[in-house]
Amino acid sequence: MRLRWDGAGWSLLAADGRTLDVAGTPTLVLDWGDWMLLRWHGIAGQPVRHLPMSRGAAGAMAWHALRIAVRTPPVNVQVRMQEPVSGAGAPVA
Repeated sequence: MRLRWDGAGWSLLAADGRTLDVAGTPTLVLDWGDWMLLRWHGIAGQPVRHLPMSRGAAGAMAWHALRIAVRTPPVNVQVRMQEPVSGAGAPVA
């Protein structure tokens, strides 16, 4: 199986690329440096899966990125635009 992050969420893929769970969240269970065990929480009603992951299978760059991604909590970013304050940013004489 493979994990994929598309910038908006995680997907769990079968080895042939077929999507098993469109949405889900991996959580770290064990991290032994070159090997990790992740718990996959799929969409409602899907069983929890345990995913053994190894550096050798992922490749060095992907492995580092994966370790960071599963240790970083999800962020809900909301941008709020404000009207400029009258006179703000004007040069002071």
